[in-house]
Amino acid sequence: MNRNVVSFPLVILCAVAALFGNGCSTLPDTEEVPQAFTGKVIAVHSGDFMTVIDSSNQQFRVRLAEIVAPDMKQAYGTTSRQALTDKIRGKTVRVAVVGVDDAGRADGDVYLGDRWINMEMMAEGAAWHYRKHSMGGALADAERKAREKHLGLWADKHPVPPWVYRNPMPIGPPSEDRPQPLIRFGW
Repeated sequence: MNRNVVSFPLVILCAVAALFGNGCSTLPDTEEVPQAFTGKVIAVHSGDFMTVIDSSNQQFRVRLAEIVAPDMKQAYGTTSRQALTDKIRGKTVRVAVVGVDDAGRADGDVYLGDRWINMEMMAEGAAWHYRKHSMGGALADAERKAREKHLGLWADKHPVPPWVYRNPMPIGPPSEDRPQPLIRFGW
């Protein structure tokens, strides 16, 4: 997830257009994402992804910053989505945008009143702390406590993070984020 970075294919396209004298004066048609906005949650797609509509009927795809929920076909995926749905579906939330991900979604901290929804999902064991795109701190601590208490997805002895689930062939030795494969082939 590169925040606020022009995609590589767009750079190539602009360079080729410049060679032929056409230039590249504008980015592709994408909606501008404000730094913060308030809106009603009209859909919850997973435990870390939703659609919010603001007062001017502009829709924003929002991903909860610094957390990653299990994929929908993965163990605990539907439970994680239901946890987020129960918290915010149909409610007015405030989104503090920290960036835009590669899929064009606002990456943000979501608040319902004084409640920080990202933190609640972590504290309940409904998602992993996404260390790759995080400064650590409170969310990392919430994950640690949920693990210790075996809450949510941490009730499973060996929960599989979504990034491992999507790419099951581990590279390198097993670790906390790369468990030992379930099937071993002897060659």
